[in-house]
Amino acid sequence: MGKMLGRAILCAIAGLIGWLITEPMLPKEFASPNWAAAEFRMVIIAMLFTGLAAGFHQGYLKGGRRNILLGLALGAVFGTIGGVLGYQIGGTLSNALFGSGWALRPFPIIPRTLTFAMIGMFLGAGVGVTQFRTRIIIAGAFGGLLGGGIAGLFFDPLGSTVGQIISAGGESGFAGRALMWPFMGFTVGLFTAWLEQATRQAWVRLIVGRNEGKEWPIDATQTHLGRDERAHVPLFGDNNVAPLHATITRQGPQYILHDAGSPIGTGYQGVRMSAPVALQPGDFFQIGPHQLQFLVKGSAARRIHEGRIQPQPITGQLPTPLNAIQQSGHLGPDTTVAASLANFPPQDWGGQGGVDQRAQTGVTSGTSVTNQNPHPTYTLVALDGPLTGQRFPITAPTEAGRESPGINLGFDPQTSRRHAFISPTPNGLHIKDLGSTNGTYLNGQRIPEAAAPTGSTIKIGSTSFRVDSSP
Repeated sequence: MGKMLGRAILCAIAGLIGWLITEPMLPKEFASPNWAAAEFRMVIIAMLFTGLAAGFHQGYLKGGRRNILLGLALGAVFGTIGGVLGYQIGGTLSNALFGSGWALRPFPIIPRTLTFAMIGMFLGAGVGVTQFRTRIIIAGAFGGLLGGGIAGLFFDPLGSTVGQIISAGGESGFAGRALMWPFMGFTVGLFTAWLEQATRQAWVRLIVGRNEGKEWPIDATQTHLGRDERAHVPLFGDNNVAPLHATITRQGPQYILHDAGSPIGTGYQGVRMSAPVALQPGDFFQIGPHQLQFLVKGSAARRIHEGRIQPQPITGQLPTPLNAIQQSGHLGPDTTVAASLANFPPQDWGGQGGVDQRAQTGVTSGTSVTNQNPHPTYTLVALDGPLTGQRFPITAPTEAGRESPGINLGFDPQTSRRHAFISPTPNGLHIKDLGSTNGTYLNGQRIPEAAAPTGSTIKIGSTSFRVDSSP
């Protein structure tokens, strides 16, 4: 409730500021030939400030200076465009249905409500566009329609009750505008924020860490979590969090948590993840010092329950990352893994469930994996961008792309959804372009497919990788 009231109050203040700036510009008489142009300026400036306030609120909730500045800029642009478009459409509809002189009639409540509802609907949709999410745009449109309609409904009654009637035609003047622009900002801000909250199906909440209690919706096919401000869930305050640390992929009713090759790994229910995990409602996971909880609506929880992939219980030894198994040739305690697991104290978590890597690979305790992977182990090391320094062991055929769980590059608009396919061979890696828009490059040359020996540089989208041979 606090978040909804926060946006409502900010938008109300923005509406008041817009009115304070523009009211002195209005002609003294409604019949003035300059009235229409002055009213149009009032709408533009009021929508500009309301869009700024709503965009700031959305950026603040997401977190980070970049998101706040981006929210301000996009909110101002799309909020102004949407509000002005709604004003023109609403005015045209009202004139067509009630005649061009409806504003001069006593208490023109119905046409006023229609006009304000259109302003609110397009303002809310414009602010929703800043998040590039269909759900947010629709919620903004319906929330704005409701908020604007309520403001229009009460414009004339409140204006005439509190203030004075300016003209004989019944136009509610100074007092009506002084009340209604802040009131419209409040109602549009309140109902857009309410519908954004009410329509979300899944989200994560920060339980332990900086900005505890902050929540982020899980709307996209790929939701990225990490230190980079471009991540859908930005987590700041600790360098142990990689720029792109983990990804939640939506697959039908399931939400799958993947580690994105981060140096210290991702914790799930007190255990360092060694394979993707199907999240269950209420599950806890850890990224660096941040502990988060996965939450869903009741209907989404039922769908997950009906179609879930039941995680296998942990038995005996904690799961060991696949690259550690392949390098050591056996399952057993690994000092590097043990050190990493120190970041995930089990007592801080709500359970001990997880996915056992041995169950995933079919390897049993004490069994050598030499015959399962006869090739040397190769690693792709990111050289630039948000993934800089992260290592991706290529132990099996791996796909890279904007929607690929293997090497996920969802932050990069230059990358295709399924961009390239990388396979280990005895002499290095073999890379094949999957018909991507911008192509795949090996040592600066665009290739359809080619062998990439140790030391080669592969470029996928705007990210470059070096081929290393693991010891």
